[in-house]
Amino acid sequence: MSDASKLIGDPIFKSSTECPVKILYVCGKPSLPSSLTYHREIEIQYIKRGQGAYFIHDHNYSFHKNSLLVIRPDELHRIDIELTPYVEKYSICFAADFLDEESYLVDLPDDFPRLFALSEREAAVTEVIARNIIAEKESKQSYWVEMVYSELLRLILLIRRVGITACL
Repeated sequence: MSDASKLIGDPIFKSSTECPVKILYVCGKPSLPSSLTYHREIEIQYIKRGQGAYFIHDHNYSFHKNSLLVIRPDELHRIDIELTPYVEKYSICFAADFLDEESYLVDLPDDFPRLFALSEREAAVTEVIARNIIAEKESKQSYWVEMVYSELLRLILLIRRVGITACL
């Protein structure tokens, strides 16, 4: 294995899929291993309830109700299970190239925040987007992939808007 290949995380999607967006809803005590992980996809964590901490890259981020975390491709990260007794959250992972010509939107500046405190309205919109993605992936009705695409695009635009506001 070359040194370069050691630096690239394993993809979450090991085979070709119709819709390279993975979404997971978690409610309760996190049962994830506490070891560091990384992958090629972008990961967005929306914390609906609870509090705790994530280690991302070289920093600890304390989260609470209505927090949103952005984990970039190939960043070492983990949830700190010791500091997270209960959490209700949505985890969304996707490959940037799923957004085709809109993929530039996920190329965030280096100083772009990784953690946001969402307003009640922003949190409600984020949850609706997450639930819509889940519903589309489960129902697989006509144009479901396009619907997931449009919901993910809405989420990225919301993140960019909130991030720009946080930087001002």
